[in-house]
Amino acid sequence: MACLLALLLALAAIAATAGAASAPNICVSGSVPPLLQALYAPGLVTVDGNSDDWKSIPGMRVRLRQVVGGGSSYLYGDGEATIKAVHDGRDLFVLMQVTGPYVFSSLQVGLNPAMALMFSIGANATFLDMGGCLQEAGSCTAATCSGHEVDIMQFQPRLDAVPGRLYGTNIRDIAIFSGDDRYGHLTDMYAFNPHCKWADGPIATPDFNIGSHGWGAGGAQNDWLGAWQHTSMGIVGQSPFAWGDQVFGVNGSLGDYVYEFSRPLVTQDRLQQDVQLAIGRVQRFGAAFWYPISGQPWNGYEHFLAHCDWMDLELLPGTGAGAAAVGATGATVLGSVSVVMSLGAVVAAAYAGCLLRRHHGFEGLARLT
Repeated sequence: MACLLALLLALAAIAATAGAASAPNICVSGSVPPLLQALYAPGLVTVDGNSDDWKSIPGMRVRLRQVVGGGSSYLYGDGEATIKAVHDGRDLFVLMQVTGPYVFSSLQVGLNPAMALMFSIGANATFLDMGGCLQEAGSCTAATCSGHEVDIMQFQPRLDAVPGRLYGTNIRDIAIFSGDDRYGHLTDMYAFNPHCKWADGPIATPDFNIGSHGWGAGGAQNDWLGAWQHTSMGIVGQSPFAWGDQVFGVNGSLGDYVYEFSRPLVTQDRLQQDVQLAIGRVQRFGAAFWYPISGQPWNGYEHFLAHCDWMDLELLPGTGAGAAAVGATGATVLGSVSVVMSLGAVVAAAYAGCLLRRHHGFEGLARLT
């Protein structure tokens, strides 16, 4: 009877939220992963930290959650996050927009917001424990952790990361075979677990740990480009800020953090350190956000997650000349499809959760360095 009631309540939620595009932010055994669809939309998005060119693109809205001691969790209190994606047949473009007051400190990294994306590479890679390889830091290698590889992009804007400018791949870091970013701290990494994580680089060995050397193992380079801003800055057109500016905004100003990224669907990596994307294929991914709560710097494990397990990213193929023109009608139709699928997941999750009476804890991208 209780399970039937849970099912009826979930169905009622569908009727009440038919116009929404929110993903179910619950995790129970057997639940369906939230689905983010990347439309084919060439020439639509400029990676500049401004989200205006994304308005016609459907996406998912999520309530970010942070794990606390004992496996319980609490919601990010300042609002929701929106995640969207498109592709142009060559590159993937991702938007993550998070509501929250502007905060900034030139003194401590943990007093500045940060974010990360994680993609599964290996067939056995888990979302929990960043790939889930059981080897210790001294014994994790491409051989001992085969199948647990994950690809990570992390962005920690600081004083030298000017809003509205591109960061990520750059000539100086590529010249030393590093996936690091000395300018904007938008780093391309891979990992087997939280203790075995390196920036992309020239060789497949754990000898150079990013925590102590700043760059290290891998067969790839930094393939990401990204930009950020906060909507309270009021940037219209070209960003007015330049390197050396000490102030970008006013602490406490209300608005949204906007992060935009792009990278090729397929890279030159040969050592399983980059995820290789394909049109028509579903890819597992996750997203995390770090924010100083009550003026206290965050620690690496204190991330807010978009979901407590892998989400699905599907790159949709183009369907002729009309595929490039993404307007309000197309967004409405695709958004409605996404809503139906997401809310269907709520029904399945609620019923399965009632039957199994289990709830998985929130873990994930673990520690930033």
